[in-house]
Amino acid sequence: MSSAKDRIRPRMSGRIPVQIPVEYQIDQEWDKGVVIDLSVGGIRILTNRETEKGVQLRINFPLGNKEELIIAGEVININDREIEGFGIRKLIGVNFPGLNEEEKKRLQDFILNQRYYTRLFRPTKGADHLEEQNLKKAAALLKDLDPII
Repeated sequence: MSSAKDRIRPRMSGRIPVQIPVEYQIDQEWDKGVVIDLSVGGIRILTNRETEKGVQLRINFPLGNKEELIIAGEVININDREIEGFGIRKLIGVNFPGLNEEEKKRLQDFILNQRYYTRLFRPTKGADHLEEQNLKKAAALLKDLDPII
């Protein structure tokens, strides 16, 4: 028989939609982006910058209450996304291969809080519509954070 802990774990790896401004570092250069979805295993970041698969990066991830988690990650995929009203932006998938137990717990707690909030205000339209709305909100935020010159 599985324990309660085992039953919760699969839900922890599910992605939740968010719009969270972040700064990330590749080599010595810092860039800005907006996290559009999040799980304990990784995130997707909407950005204006080019990058490559396999690149290692560090992300300053805000957990709220002026608390941050610096997460090491690896770019595992890159897609161009055309977002209505904002043009083409980069969407990079990043995984977190080396999170320690404390980092996982802090991220899981943050995700559980976000899940509670998103359940309270869950829209009634389908998943594709929600993804597009999330991308538009993130693109507007990105435009304010990192305008393309």
